[in-house]
Amino acid sequence: MSEPVLVRVCGTYCHPEADAAAYGSLRRLARRDDDEMTRFRTELRRALRTGDVPPGLFRAVRYPDGSAESFLRRLWEDLYPGEPV
Repeated sequence: MSEPVLVRVCGTYCHPEADAAAYGSLRRLARRDDDEMTRFRTELRRALRTGDVPPGLFRAVRYPDGSAESFLRRLWEDLYPGEPV
């Protein structure tokens, strides 16, 4: 089974060792309407709705938000402001 797109994308753009411009790049990337970002958005939405966090997310991101749910909620609000989950 392949790694979830959510984990891969977050690991690339949200990891603490990513460069300073990475998160801004993710914001631009999130607007794309292609297969990868559609899957990313679907996986993010599913994780927020069900609380089912993909394995490996913490290791990929090491989120400082205190919980996966807090990290994912902040990520949704940053990438899709004003849009309901």
